[in-house]
Amino acid sequence: MLCNLSAGFGADADARTQRMAAAGAIEAILAGLSAHTSSAEVQERGFVALCNLASGRDETVDDLKIRMVEVGVIEAIERGLLAHPGCAEVQEGG
Repeated sequence: MLCNLSAGFGADADARTQRMAAAGAIEAILAGLSAHTSSAEVQERGFVALCNLASGRDETVDDLKIRMVEVGVIEAIERGLLAHPGCAEVQEGG
């Protein structure tokens, strides 16, 4: 669900991204990735959602990207990639 909500471009998408981040979307995605490391589907969809959140063009998205790094997004993606070395979807998404 977060994959779809976080998709899109333009001012509306950037505002939606900021609201989602403020509501804890990043932390919720990270919790899902951590709780379901063995699920390739959860990892792939979580990666897509994180990518969508970070893909805005608004200057506030730069702050969001910094926050994502600070809360452990890179490490979570690394764990998912290492857990599914043979899954092309996970590898491409990460």
